[in-house]
Amino acid sequence: MSLKFAEPQDGAPLQVTKMDVNPAGTRLVAVGSFNTINGYARAQIAQLTTTGSQAGLAWWATDFYDQACDDEFPSIMRNVSFSPDGGYFVVVTTGGPRGPDSPCDESARWETSSTGGGLRPSWVDFTGGDTAYSVVVTGTAIYLGGHFRWENNPNGNNAEAAGAVSPPGISALDPSNGLPFTWNPTRNPLGVGVLDLLATSAGLWVASDTDHIANQYHARIAFMPLSGGFSVRGTAAPGLPAKVYKQGGSNPYASGSFTFNGSKITQTMGGAGGGINWSDVRGSFMLNGQVYIGQSNGQLVRRAFGGGAFGGQVGVTGADRVVADQDWHQDVQSITSMYFHQGRLYYTLAGQNQLYYRYFTAQSDVVGALRFTAGTSSAFGQVKSGFYAGGRYCYSVSSDANLRCMSVSYGTVTSGPAVVSGPGVDGRNWQSSAMFAFQT
Repeated sequence: MSLKFAEPQDGAPLQVTKMDVNPAGTRLVAVGSFNTINGYARAQIAQLTTTGSQAGLAWWATDFYDQACDDEFPSIMRNVSFSPDGGYFVVVTTGGPRGPDSPCDESARWETSSTGGGLRPSWVDFTGGDTAYSVVVTGTAIYLGGHFRWENNPNGNNAEAAGAVSPPGISALDPSNGLPFTWNPTRNPLGVGVLDLLATSAGLWVASDTDHIANQYHARIAFMPLSGGFSVRGTAAPGLPAKVYKQGGSNPYASGSFTFNGSKITQTMGGAGGGINWSDVRGSFMLNGQVYIGQSNGQLVRRAFGGGAFGGQVGVTGADRVVADQDWHQDVQSITSMYFHQGRLYYTLAGQNQLYYRYFTAQSDVVGALRFTAGTSSAFGQVKSGFYAGGRYCYSVSSDANLRCMSVSYGTVTSGPAVVSGPGVDGRNWQSSAMFAFQT
């Protein structure tokens, strides 16, 4: 290998701290204190090609890690791990709390196939002031180890902030968005932290500088078996054709269902039971047999639903158990529609022309502490209720009884909107308080 690593970060010793190779053996990611390789800017991270007779520098570059953290950490890079399919890798750092625009004390997912300069991570999860030393990706989960006290804590400054979740020293994150699953064996004391992790087909090996994990004595090393654990369901959004439920309207308890093929309504069917007053609802969506309902009091709840009566109400409070996220609850009070797609909870707010999203993990009922803007359109500010299925976002407005649909990709409008149903099209009235596409 003829690669010259140079220009150490802020006076740190020049070194490659950690590296990992993808399962196919074609790519290597190295992290460390370097800032250039063969004269090309590579701020503390680089991806190398390993298919030839010697490794070469890939056209993959980011300045994300070229930002200052606390002075005591001249280099913040701590570890890296590829996913089992090699499609992405996760990097963990130290550095002290610097807020949600920094690379400090966080974990970040990067896509292997991205090319070019100025690349950005797919997501970032912040501890709010503590280090993760180790990471291993299994596909189902991303396991982190260190001496961190929280996850989903971007606004924390060595303290818990709104939305924080507390898995002390070891955690399992959702690969789609970086939010924590409920898995929480706990470590007490934290010590320096979990310094290494090894995932096998049987379970997870944990190496640390302490003697207790999961309230049991394990001197420095412990094994967490997969047997006896829990599985994580897939979270695919509804496809097409979709069965769409229209709830409320002039009668707040009314319900109807329809078949939507992506361009028109093809069938009218009976509605749902349950006796819910939908005039108090602020948007809804369905995922894995649960209908998620925003309420006028700012709470998000879920109810089991199989097409008949709704089950009992359960609060979606995974991000409220340490410090309640009041910004999120204020959003819920103004939501007009929402839907879930690939780890993101998208929603519109009354009178606003933006489509927003937060990360959401159903397994743990955790909503992300940060709000992002996915797209902008005057149509979003007119929404009264809406649903998503198969790349189509459809909605009603207050000024007429039509159903309009547009094509969206990660929140960006790619075509439309256009009227697909309504009194003048097929005789149907789409005035409603909420809609959702059925998904089991």
